[in-house]
Formats: sequence, C-alpha cells, structure tokens
Amino acid sequence: MKTIENILWLIFGGLVSAILWTIYGILWCITIIGIPMGSVCFKMASLSLWPFGRDVEFNGGFPSVIANVLWVILTGFEMAIVDVVIGALLCITIVGIPFGLQFFKFAKLSIIPFGSNIVWFNSTKNWCFNFWDDKMWVLFAFGSALFAGLTSVLAKCGIKKTDSDVATFIRTFVILLFSILMVLIVGFFPTITQIGTKTCIFLILSGLATGASWLCYYRALQIGDVNKVVPIDKSSTILTIILAFIFLGEEISLVKAIAIPFIGVGTFLMIEKKETTTNDKEKGSYLIFAILSAVFASLTSILGKVGIEGVESNLGTAIRTVVVLFASFILVLCKHKQSKIKEIEKNELLFIILSGIATGASWLCYYRALQEGNASVVAPIDKLSILVSIGFSAIFFKEKLTVKARIGLVLIVIGTMMMLIE
Repeated sequence: MKTIENILWLIFGGLVSAILWTIYGILWCITIIGIPMGSVCFKMASLSLWPFGRDVEFNGGFPSVIANVLWVILTGFEMAIVDVVIGALLCITIVGIPFGLQFFKFAKLSIIPFGSNIVWFNSTKNWCFNFWDDKMWVLFAFGSALFAGLTSVLAKCGIKKTDSDVATFIRTFVILLFSILMVLIVGFFPTITQIGTKTCIFLILSGLATGASWLCYYRALQIGDVNKVVPIDKSSTILTIILAFIFLGEEISLVKAIAIPFIGVGTFLMIEKKETTTNDKEKGSYLIFAILSAVFASLTSILGKVGIEGVESNLGTAIRTVVVLFASFILVLCKHKQSKIKEIEKNELLFIILSGIATGASWLCYYRALQEGNASVVAPIDKLSILVSIGFSAIFFKEKLTVKARIGLVLIVIGTMMMLIE
C-alpha cells in the first residue's frame, strides 16, 4: 500500500520537489561554506521522493540544537507553517489524511533539519531490501540491457548537430542528479565516510574508464550508424571475460569458451567494410572510436567490480558519476567548447536529457547486478541491449541490416544466451 501511495505522491509533485531540492543542495555545496545548507536540501529531497514508510528522527547534540535555532529564525519557521497548513487542509478532506500526515513530517524536518535523519519504518525497510533473493541480480542485468539500448537511440537523436563532448557533459550531469536521488531514497548517503581508500581508488579509475568509453562511443555514434557502432561496442564482452579470468579469478568454463567465438564472429560479421572517398574518411573513422569504446567499457566492468565491493551500489554509482562529470567538464574546457552549450537546440537537449536518465537507470541496474553476480556473466547480459538498439534504430532511423549483419546478430545473441545458461 505504501508503494502505491508513494507513486501517487511522486506523480502529484513529489518528483519535481525532490529534483528542485537536489539542485538547490548541489548549488549550496558548490560554495563550500554552504555544505551544511546543502545537506539540509538533500534531506528534504530524500523525504520528498519517498515519504510514506519513513520518518524524521533527531539524533543530534547541542551544536545541532544551536544550528536548528538559527535555522528556524532565518527560514525554518515559515516553511513549517506552510507545511502544517497544507497538511491540515488535506486532513480536513478525510480522503487526504494520509497525504496530510506526510506534510507534518516535512514540518518536523523544517524545524529540526540539523542532526535529524530520514529513517525507514522496520516493516517498510524489510519489504524494500529483504525480498531480493540470490538470483535477482539477473533481472537487474536485464534491466541494465533495456535502458542501455534506449540510451543509444536517444543519444543518437540528441547529437545530430550537438558536439559529442558537450552532449556527454550534459548527460553526465543528468545522471549525477538521478543517482543522487537514488542514494537519498535508500538512505546510504551518510555511509560515504566509511568507504576505504582502495575502494575509492577503483571507483575513480572505473569512472575515468567510463568517461573515456563514453567519449569514444558517442563520437562513433555521431559519425556512424547505430547498427554498426553498437555491435562493436558490445564486443567488450570478450575482453571482459578474459580480464575477469586474469584479475578476478572467474573461471572460463567450456560453455563460455564456446560462447566467446560466437560473439567474436558475430561482431566481425556486423562490421561492414565499405570503400571510403576523401569526403567519407571522417565517417569511416567510427570504427576506431567504437573499438576504443569497447576496450574502455571492459576496463570499466573490471574496475567497477572491485570498487563496488563493500559499497552500496547506488552510492558507488554516484561517486563514479562525479568522476565522469569532472573529466568531461575538463575536456570541454580544454577544447574551448563551453560556448557550444548555449547553442544546443531544444529538441536535441531534450533527447540528451532523456538519454542521461536512461543511462542513469542502466548504471544503477548494472552495478546492482555486478555487486552480486559475476562480471563475466553480468557483462554479456548487459550487452543484449544490442537488440533494443538495433530494433529502435530500424524503426526511427530506418537503418537496415544486411543478411550478413543479421547472421552476426544471431550469433551474438546465441553466444550471450549461452553465457546466461551456463
């Protein structure tokens, strides 16, 4: 029941409120001295996103009391009054009582934000976290594949005229907002101080590898067809399996050994070699960028597998996204492309934002699966996104596969399914 109530809450303004509070929090944190105010905004965003089944619990000491007094004098009192009035009006309608009670929680948080935590009711927490069994990581891997497939198509729509580096920066910012919201929902933000040095290093390296993979991938998408670029990028499965065997000790069974040639041959068949004229040389260079994307993607899986151990997957995703955002921003500055952000057309900006949301969802599913499953199995399942990408590219971009490419696609799918069955 609480899930349905939370969904209704999101539809009727909760999601917008959470996004706005998150943006406010980021802006405050950027000033450094405003970090305490930013933390309050993040708490508001967390409660705005999923209020039913959660409550505000004060655990602060004397410093928190002093901070709360100052807060109430400056702005907290007005916020609390507004929440109480709205909550009372909803309760008067009888049917709005459940929603009115949530506003009373906001009033409480508005009075004592410093030193307070957003906590789960025991029954809710058990429902949210304890019903997953040992095989749920497979569903997360398939969810990652679905969203990754949508990402390719949405991104292609968003970079027809927009510079690929600028598009990567904007998408990464959207993903950062998305991942922060998820961290706030599950309530693991305070655990960031418990992350070890080794884990932090590997998360940063994984983020850098992801950034490099993205830059190459979206450059390839910009100058090549989706149904040519995606298969090459998905061939990172083979390298991932080999690296997982070398560095993670994951065994290569007989079935995996048979599946690898299927994926490799299938990828080769989907690469169409055409003679290029002088004007087509740049377009033909998509192959180089697609191969580099695959190499960095495989490194991302291995580094991410090591870095995600002992860290809540949503929090790990958020940390990696910060690294990618920083790297992409530096690249934009170094190439003096920051002025191009203002030149992005509105329709392309919409598709870039949507591709960022899809990527964020894919990441969250992928690293949740990677946390519990083997990298050599999760990666192949994720690569099934090729079916989604090619399907949508055929519908929206009218990109058709040759007979040879279709055979290659079938071989890739067979090899991937063999990985799963094994």
